[in-house]
Amino acid sequence: MLKLTKANGDLPSDFKSQMLVILQPTKNEYQNFISMQAQDEIETALLLRQSAA
Repeated sequence: MLKLTKANGDLPSDFKSQMLVILQPTKNEYQNFISMQAQDEIETALLLRQSAA
């Protein structure tokens, strides 16, 4: 729809719409959305590297 509105000239061709997204975990559980898992994997890789040296 936005593409069609731009094509019709109703909006400037460089118009960008803003969007807000809120992620709500089920059952109101705490979620870190992969950041803690990534930190754990980096820490594991660093420990393995140190133990191999």
